[in-house]
Amino acid sequence: MSGAKKELKCLICRAPTIHAHMGIEACRPCAVFYKRSIKHKYKLTCIDGNNNYSSGDQLTSCRKCRYERFKEIYERASSCEIERDSDDEMARGSGDERVNGKIPNPETSPQSEYSPLSKAVGSASPSSDFPEHKFIDHTSYFDSDPSGSATPLLDKMKRAYSTLCLVRKSGEMSALHHLLMHAQPRDGKMSIRPAKYSNMIPYSHIFFSGVIDFARSSFADFNEMTTEWKHTLVERNFQLIQSLDGSYRGHHYFPNDDTVMATYATYLNDSTLRQFFEDCPPEVDKDEAVKQFTTNMKLTIKNTKLELGKVNPTIDEFIALFGLTLRNDYSGNFESEMTARIKTNREAILKELRTVYSRKGMTEYAPRMGKLLFLLANEERVLDITNEHVQMYRMMNIFNEAYEEEKK
Repeated sequence: MSGAKKELKCLICRAPTIHAHMGIEACRPCAVFYKRSIKHKYKLTCIDGNNNYSSGDQLTSCRKCRYERFKEIYERASSCEIERDSDDEMARGSGDERVNGKIPNPETSPQSEYSPLSKAVGSASPSSDFPEHKFIDHTSYFDSDPSGSATPLLDKMKRAYSTLCLVRKSGEMSALHHLLMHAQPRDGKMSIRPAKYSNMIPYSHIFFSGVIDFARSSFADFNEMTTEWKHTLVERNFQLIQSLDGSYRGHHYFPNDDTVMATYATYLNDSTLRQFFEDCPPEVDKDEAVKQFTTNMKLTIKNTKLELGKVNPTIDEFIALFGLTLRNDYSGNFESEMTARIKTNREAILKELRTVYSRKGMTEYAPRMGKLLFLLANEERVLDITNEHVQMYRMMNIFNEAYEEEKK
């Protein structure tokens, strides 16, 4: 067994590096430069006056652009609770160093705009009907006994979804560089990082198997189905489930820009697309792939994230939507018995959601439920567009690995 360490590429200057620094994939020279710039309050000026620090190749020749590039990536990571590499001496003893009046490291200021607490608790949207918006993920625990609850199905679904998140987090964490992976149990934080092409299919498999377990834990009748029916139900609605879940998580982690979640712990935006395709098959035209993805993301996952943000669902509302995406006959290709099961479960979910509204003292909840169902309809509409794009990607040899596996 080889003891060689996995080589990373610095997200700032693209130089090879074995270790991550300051909790992101950055080389030591870039990390040292950034820390010193903060400490000594350097006055930096772009050499061409354009601050075009996204160009990449000659980034280190301009100190201003190098600084801005590091700052952008570091603050994006901080807002998503990427852990700090405690083995890196640059991350220790930083003190109260500020940039533009803000402390760069969220751990030194628990109530800053990058605070894990503020991210976990959330805040009400002006257009929201409810003031107590929270977020459900792998850190959520629901200890209530569903048997004595007025909403036993929603309670079971919340517990099962939290477990699903934990499975996804653990599965995706296993692909991290070993230093970052071992830092997470110490720091108690999940690393969110730019998505990679090579991880998409394996991470999708983790999610798919987790959804089957979610259904087993949530719906009694699911366990009465044949193995073939179970697989068919999840398979036909899996893209819809992925879309809703990605919109929900993307809105939470990146509410103020068009960055989207690609998987449970990886994100994607226009500036990371070229990096995303770095490890795709060599026959793929990467320039064309980046171009198509940039255009298509605006029509699909960026659209669904934006629409979900307008509704800003509570935990109970999101869990209800998640259940409705699984118990869905959108494709219209189910047998009559399966269709009847889907209808029964959808009615049960919506009935319990009405109970939630009643407990909140809300009697006129029809408009709110209408918003949720419209949100689900938008997810279905966008899925039609996505399926058209998938056919285009297959012709470009993108993600054909998944189809080759299905043939085996």
